[in-house]
Amino acid sequence: MRPFITAYRKVHAVSPETHEKLKGLLSGLEAHIKTAGLGHISALADADPPHNPGGCIAQAWSVAELLRAIVEDILQIAPELSRMQIRARSPKPAENDSRDALVQCY
Repeated sequence: MRPFITAYRKVHAVSPETHEKLKGLLSGLEAHIKTAGLGHISALADADPPHNPGGCIAQAWSVAELLRAIVEDILQIAPELSRMQIRARSPKPAENDSRDALVQCY
């Protein structure tokens, strides 16, 4: 569902109509969250209406992708990508090197 929502948003101009269409695409998930695996999203759903749930009743990445679609594609709140610094411990210290190494990610 998230790839479709992202593609739809990229193809259509930002407008109140596009915003309402995207919210409408997710409207059926509210009932699903309240019935099939309370608070979760099933791994699978039938392609044809009524889109009965199937597979595992709780998939973390299904919930995560739904949340990402809501935040990034509907609310249009992009994550701030900035330079991060991560401390890593090398398994074997090299000669004349500190055991800690600073890794910079971009």
